[in-house]
Amino acid sequence: MNGVPASTVFGDWNNFMPRLGIAWRATDQWVIRAGAGLYFDERTGQIPQGLFANPPTFLATTSDCAVAGQGCTLKTPDNWAFVDPGYDPKKIAFPTKPTDQLQYSAINPHTLNDNAWQWNFTVQRQLPKNVLVEAGYIGTKGTHLNMKTTQINPLIPQADGTLVRRFPGFGNIAGSEQYGNSTYHAFQLTVKRRWALSTVQAVYTKSKTLTSGDESSRFQSGPFPTPWFDYTRGKGPANFDRPQRAVVTFNQDLPKFFGSGIGKVLFNNWSANGYFIIQSGIPLSVVNRDSGAGLGGTNVDVTGNYLANVNASLPLIHSSGSTKDNLQSYINKAAFSKAPVGTYGNSSRGMFRGPGQWNTDFSVFKDFKLRERLNLQFRSEFFNILNHANFALGSDTNGKLSLDSASFGQITSTSVNARLIQFALRLSF
Repeated sequence: MNGVPASTVFGDWNNFMPRLGIAWRATDQWVIRAGAGLYFDERTGQIPQGLFANPPTFLATTSDCAVAGQGCTLKTPDNWAFVDPGYDPKKIAFPTKPTDQLQYSAINPHTLNDNAWQWNFTVQRQLPKNVLVEAGYIGTKGTHLNMKTTQINPLIPQADGTLVRRFPGFGNIAGSEQYGNSTYHAFQLTVKRRWALSTVQAVYTKSKTLTSGDESSRFQSGPFPTPWFDYTRGKGPANFDRPQRAVVTFNQDLPKFFGSGIGKVLFNNWSANGYFIIQSGIPLSVVNRDSGAGLGGTNVDVTGNYLANVNASLPLIHSSGSTKDNLQSYINKAAFSKAPVGTYGNSSRGMFRGPGQWNTDFSVFKDFKLRERLNLQFRSEFFNILNHANFALGSDTNGKLSLDSASFGQITSTSVNARLIQFALRLSF
């Protein structure tokens, strides 16, 4: 209707998804594998969900939803909020003067399906004594990623120092744009050995993930705050980026020493598993409330709350001692200062990292064969068996630390639970 398709947005029908895979057994001990492909996402219910706050399907409203100056009665059948049946959709509330602050959601009708190139190249080598070594390069490139809750009606500074909305009469307009992008590059090394009753595997990953998104998400990502006029300043280390990560796992079936009697029942059919991980800390950014205020704010908040100022001549975190010795001053507070109203801070996204992490889990299992098709398994699992404390800085949900916080730069929590032991019985039939 009126140029808007029934699907809300126009279709993106020219998506071509090539795939290529190669496997070459050079010798009995050497295998080379390579592959690449282009993948597109689907626009399911996420498109109309961005418009649920608009008439005639209000979720909530603070403005007139019929004629200016007249209210209306909302009803909520099936968790939707509709106006009375007599509501005329052609009389959607519209601003009557520039100072009105009507709030709506918007979406670009010419959206593209976000896509990702993925590629890999690995070399496998079989060594004596059942040892397998694999080295590989893995890459991913995301393009046209859908960014939700982008502010498309900022307060634009004028020559006389005032701030005027891009679309006068309207307040905040949360839009959905597709300027998101991401890259992932990784070197992965795997060593695995099998024995008759056991398997041991060690994996090391050296990687880097850059993105303009502020979170990981199945369908949409919130944008990292940037000046409303420059989205490129939001690209940096992803909130889940771990440059180095090593994992060692083992599985051991214990020998069966007894052939009959109570010893066979109690001491045969035991197995043990272990898991050890060590990894880099997450990237962190420093913001303050006034940064960007008076300039139109950011792409997500017209009031500001952008990155703070940084003094490049000073270390960003404590310069000596261990993390445990610097719980009250993990970040060097002298290295950062608040960006005042009317300025954007000069620091960048993910300039430093929080404390690294390591953890060990262990478990033991015992199988009892009760009948031909009836089995009982006893299991005992030890999470963080060494009760190691992994420290974490107090931050918001997306790795941003506020200079306005009284606890800025302090270790205030842990990222892994204390030792946890659980027992269980599992009956299978």
